[in-house]
Amino acid sequence: MAPDKSKAVAIFTDRVKCFAMEAATKISISVGAKQLAVAKNIARNEGISLSAVFVRGLQREVEAEERRQALDELVRDIPPVSISRQREVRASWARKSKAT
Repeated sequence: MAPDKSKAVAIFTDRVKCFAMEAATKISISVGAKQLAVAKNIARNEGISLSAVFVRGLQREVEAEERRQALDELVRDIPPVSISRQREVRASWARKSKAT
């Protein structure tokens, strides 16, 4: 009896985090030649599939979007910072970066 592919689980590992993906769906995407060459090189160097490279990149984008949404939720009730205060803070950052 053949395994039930609808319940297959693929594990893709990253140096920082592991995640599981159930029942992967095949899709078609268009990628620039340079980006594809870089992605193939990453896959070859890390011993992973090209799909895993793209899934890892997508997972990072999903996590970044979740962080943006969490930040938006955190600051939703904070009143806006005045333009003069923004300039003051940015100027202090510039002074700190020139000192290092």
